Amino acid sequence: MDPRKIGFLGFGEVGSCFARDLTRAGALVRAYDKYWNTDSMGPRIRQRGTEAGVVLAESPEALLHWGDVFISVTSPVVALETARTVEADLREGQVYADFNSATPRVKQEIARVVGSRGCAFVDGGILGSPRMEGHRVPIVVSGSQAAALASMLNGYGMQITVIGTEPGQASALKVIRSIFTKGLESVLLECLVAAQAFGIRKPILTSVIAFLESHPAAPLLNMLMTTHAVHAHRRAGEMAGVLDLLTEAGIDSIMTDATRRKLQWSADLGVREFFHDEVPSRLGDVIEAVDELSRSERT
Repeated sequence: MDPRKIGFLGFGEVGSCFARDLTRAGALVRAYDKYWNTDSMGPRIRQRGTEAGVVLAESPEALLHWGDVFISVTSPVVALETARTVEADLREGQVYADFNSATPRVKQEIARVVGSRGCAFVDGGILGSPRMEGHRVPIVVSGSQAAALASMLNGYGMQITVIGTEPGQASALKVIRSIFTKGLESVLLECLVAAQAFGIRKPILTSVIAFLESHPAAPLLNMLMTTHAVHAHRRAGEMAGVLDLLTEAGIDSIMTDATRRKLQWSADLGVREFFHDEVPSRLGDVIEAVDELSRSERT
């Protein structure tokens, strides 16, 4: 894909950050935000445009008629509405990318909307903080033109990785990854609140940090999953004890109970018997076994 005129739909924190950095890298960039001329938000949006050196289009039609590549960074709840708003002005040969945190189903519907106009669709998922990393924040993309779009934008310094050719794959990666990232956040919150109640927050935090720092990520994840195969039942029992402790102390235990139930669910599948009470060597072996056993249970 040759360098094209890049238009942003949405000029909030993410859109203005990307537009600013791409402009500085030499790209031709414009943007549109539906609040650009409102009394409440207009002044700030126009100020962002001035600071970023980005021309703000007065209407989505003006942006669509000007540009070649469009990146929607509005909000997940209006991602589909945004695509429908500009649908009539899309044309064959253009590329419409959606980098919102919408679900795979929404991204697939957007792909149908823009595809009806002969416009290529690229699904994108932002995996970090544009505020911290700017346009170099890691992004995954999928779609028929994902590789071409990634090549073009990476030429301006972006860090985009293609993970597939189907709409919905990139957004699935982002939202499924959130099970871990948001789950880790929630587990840490519950752990530290419980530690605070027992007057041991600082030593608990020190212990957790030491544990993480002493184990490289890949071996740690592999160890957790491979030993899970034979120790899920025992660990579920341990978490039942932790649950009793928190309950007696009147401390919220949502994550502890969820952990206990998940461990027990896995143990009840028979994963330990599947591996004949031997710790497997590969994380992938455990995940494939749990997937197979859970499918058998459902049928």
